[in-house]
Amino acid sequence: MASQGTGSSDRQLFQLPHFQRKVITSHSSLFFDRRITRVNLDKKPLEAFEEEAHEFDVIHQSLQVVTSDNVPMLYFIKRGMLETRDLHVEEFIARRSLRAILELIEVYDPTTKDPRNKEPAVEEKARWASMSLKWGIYHQKGSPYKPPQVSSEIYPNSKTEKLQVAEYFEKTAKWFETLDKPVWEEYKSCYQDLRQQGKLDVLDQGDDGCFTSQALLINYSVGPHKDENDVKHGWVATNCWGQFEGGLAVFPDLAVSLKQEAGDLVFSRSAVLVHWVTPVTQGQRFGSTRFTKQFVLRPCKPEWYCPEVDCPKGYMHKPELKQHMRKKHGIDAKRAEIILVERAKQPKGCEEM
Repeated sequence: MASQGTGSSDRQLFQLPHFQRKVITSHSSLFFDRRITRVNLDKKPLEAFEEEAHEFDVIHQSLQVVTSDNVPMLYFIKRGMLETRDLHVEEFIARRSLRAILELIEVYDPTTKDPRNKEPAVEEKARWASMSLKWGIYHQKGSPYKPPQVSSEIYPNSKTEKLQVAEYFEKTAKWFETLDKPVWEEYKSCYQDLRQQGKLDVLDQGDDGCFTSQALLINYSVGPHKDENDVKHGWVATNCWGQFEGGLAVFPDLAVSLKQEAGDLVFSRSAVLVHWVTPVTQGQRFGSTRFTKQFVLRPCKPEWYCPEVDCPKGYMHKPELKQHMRKKHGIDAKRAEIILVERAKQPKGCEEM
């Protein structure tokens, strides 16, 4: 990705809170130097995770968790979205933020079940999926080397909603820069590239944006998982609003459960950390998650290029290229295979951050 340059930030960053600090025994290589694998609930069922979670510390204060070699894995910032110690101002911000989410989210069933906890039916999967509204920049499935597109959920939303989305992104970006400026700069550069190309639509958050996607969730209970398509060395930001009980954010790899309240903010390594959210037992939990996907931050290059002169087409998989050669250049599959065998395979162009 061509960097447009982020420049130096001239705005005042947030003051870091007094973090409770937790050092885990694991080295960072355990998380970042291995291939990301999905959580297998057949090998370790949800019940085992739940029983294990009873032994975890339930965190109510600002927390930083680092590996044994001092690499940050999680930040929990109490009242991070409120920015002030004035109770009247805090109440106003909390009411306004909750109202914004209520305006952005359509009417949803206030309960949800995670189909990964048991053998799911198609109907249950569809109902569970409908509990979130995901606006973002994504690549079409299987085509991460093509230009990213805005998700279809964005288009029905108005300019008023765009302003509400921008407020969440702007505040989160400021915290991101405060906590991890080098990684923030790469996210910022990606965001600015997409913005200059006019691809952000209502996700354009102005000069201070950095994330390219947001999910809005209501009472969203999800089982243990990793978000393997998120940026490996990057961050995902989450916060919630409303009055509720339950809905703990659990990180088994760090042995912590976060007791979030309205305005609290969490930055986590969602791609490499197992995490899950317990069911909401009372009230309503409105969640907001900001992120950028790996293939958007660092697009992959095709592995297979068309050998025909003046044809720039490239594909991730050989069968796709052979189909292209047949349709566009009249080369049958057998001849195409011979040509491709003689031609050296192009190296991967996608790097993990």
